[in-house]
Amino acid sequence: MMWMLLACQGFPEFVTISGTVFDGQEGESPVAGALIDVFDVAMESVDSVETDADGDFSAQARYGSYYFLSLSAEGFVTTGISGSVGPSDFAIPEGALWLRSSEDHEAFLTEFDGCEGIRDDGVLEGEILMALPAEDGLAKMYVETGWARAILSDGTEIEACYLGEEGEFDSSAEYTGPTGRFAIPGVSGKMILRVGYDLGDATMFEGLYTIFVPENGVTTLYDSLWMPLPQ
Repeated sequence: MMWMLLACQGFPEFVTISGTVFDGQEGESPVAGALIDVFDVAMESVDSVETDADGDFSAQARYGSYYFLSLSAEGFVTTGISGSVGPSDFAIPEGALWLRSSEDHEAFLTEFDGCEGIRDDGVLEGEILMALPAEDGLAKMYVETGWARAILSDGTEIEACYLGEEGEFDSSAEYTGPTGRFAIPGVSGKMILRVGYDLGDATMFEGLYTIFVPENGVTTLYDSLWMPLPQ
């Protein structure tokens, strides 16, 4: 395998990743005793550690590869994190690692009630954004004509569900709408996320992202999917 070849060439097999786990997207309290399972791009287990009293952890990840984290703790929904690491130890930026409470997850599921499979297995959800020039720099805008699809390991493509004008699931919606949000239901494991936006009948941008969703868990992509301006 590739990491065996790298090891033979004098490169390390592992590097250290570290970070702090918080109790929500805007959470200020660290989560002690959270279990962190680390997987590589082949979905092989690399390490398993727990956060300390300050919510901090340090674990091994495969050198020069994607890493996937499964975060779990009592009172929270198992949460997936996807990233990549280079040739040196890496500290995940503060605020990037957080668990969604079971209560908050139920509120999310209620928003998307009616979306087929939303309570089956895991969910991949997030928002599609664009940065527009403004007087004081850049302004965040939600992309109303965004779309998202998950391509599973067997090639199956799962369409996203979207919210309507009232902020509730709209079965007829084909785009993200005013909230910029989407949810892809009933998925888990490693997958490719296809995401982009249209203007009229033309697709202006389409990107591919490698994402991990834990079984019966959630992976959230907020402040992550930034679309380029139309050319």
